[in-house]
Amino acid sequence: MTLADRILSWYKTLEITVKLTSDVKVLNPYREMTRETFAALEEFYQRYYADNRPRKLMMGINPGRLGAGLTGIPFTDTPALESIGIHMPNVDTTETSADYVWKVIEAYGGPEAFFSEWFIGGVSPLGFI
Repeated sequence: MTLADRILSWYKTLEITVKLTSDVKVLNPYREMTRETFAALEEFYQRYYADNRPRKLMMGINPGRLGAGLTGIPFTDTPALESIGIHMPNVDTTETSADYVWKVIEAYGGPEAFFSEWFIGGVSPLGFI
């Protein structure tokens, strides 16, 4: 099983199991995305993580509602995905943090160079609103 397979398996089963107060809502992009959107997520992880090489870990906080809250990929919005040829149907948003991180990725040498050495995750891949 590759790293991509393990990541995708975890995202598919991710759920919150603690009881929250009624005024807190959970944003679980992996449960709420369409099949087409999940296909884009799978394409991303299979493209950059279909191996078992070790990587450095970079962590962020919960997903931005216009970035990972829709794409499921931390610090990645739809323009970032489009820039690497991955299309997310019926979703077109921009996220300031994604714009910044993808400028860093480009400065690093591009997505192939960056993701071959780094994994970006979320301390909580779930959002709370």
